[in-house]
Amino acid sequence: MGRPSRRALQALSVRGVELQGVGCQQAVGTVSPRAVLRYKQWVLEPDVEPDSEPVTYAMQCAVDEETSPASEDWVAPQDWVLEHCGKHPSHHTYREIITRPWRAWRRT
Repeated sequence: MGRPSRRALQALSVRGVELQGVGCQQAVGTVSPRAVLRYKQWVLEPDVEPDSEPVTYAMQCAVDEETSPASEDWVAPQDWVLEHCGKHPSHHTYREIITRPWRAWRRT
């Protein structure tokens, strides 16, 4: 089988394949066909470690984009929506904003 084309190497480098520079020449975002490829498998998952950031919830009004304070409990942002509706009776549409920590690591 022949050497991979320059275009194939560029496509691989974009998809998370690590290129090692054994005799590798780099020029403005390209890699020569003499590069050695090492495939790495990455894992992406929610961070549930004890020292991870907490999951937080907030609500945002879709009309005026005012946002509730973030909370680790979903009840407080929903109470904010009811209070906001009382002050602005024409505001009926809201967005839920969930901030969840994630981590990426290389599988060995």
